[in-house]
Amino acid sequence: MKPGERIREKELAERLGISRTPIREALLKLEMAGIVVCNSRRSYNVRLLTADDISEVFEILGILEGAAVASVRQKITEADLVLLGTTTKKWRTLPKPATSTPSARGTKSFTTSCSPNPRTTLF
Repeated sequence: MKPGERIREKELAERLGISRTPIREALLKLEMAGIVVCNSRRSYNVRLLTADDISEVFEILGILEGAAVASVRQKITEADLVLLGTTTKKWRTLPKPATSTPSARGTKSFTTSCSPNPRTTLF
């Protein structure tokens, strides 16, 4: 769905072939997360993100990535460091991707695999 696009519960439920209850529950969660905006009882719009919104998201992701790295620093082994070095060297030889997120760089899976906190895989 595109930013600003209208979402109607009934139409979405029909298109997906499911009842409106899971649609309603999902839309409420998306509204709480700030991804959609409620217009009326049965109509939502995909939220338009500003440059400030995007900047704030990346700031938060940076904090979370830093916390994830801090959580693995006590557990990291020599083999993990070798793997990280190999991954980094490989990444530097590849053409730069259109997006340069941690998952695109391959560092996200490394950090989450070493982390004692299973919730790091959610980010």
